[in-house]
Amino acid sequence: MPGDNDAGFLSVYSNADRNATSHSVLEPIFYYVLPEGTVYNGNFDRGWKQPAEQQPKITHFTVDDQEVVKLDYTGTGYIFDTTAVHNNDVHINNLPLAVS
Repeated sequence: MPGDNDAGFLSVYSNADRNATSHSVLEPIFYYVLPEGTVYNGNFDRGWKQPAEQQPKITHFTVDDQEVVKLDYTGTGYIFDTTAVHNNDVHINNLPLAVS
């Protein structure tokens, strides 16, 4: 609904082929382009197996009037498991002008 705080989240949802050669990505960088009418609210949930010391550097900026959230794991030692379900959740608020 327009104006909702913590209206939902975007995440990396993995469902890799279990027969693939590799199921991991070392120190990834994820970019989330948020839907128009939403903003990052500062809440982030890491994967349930992810150690606290492997938090990404989180930055956000605007490109063409849309917010982009960058999760940068460079130098953390984090290994992204491509077979896990959702993780790296970025929570969003709906702006009052958002169309539902």
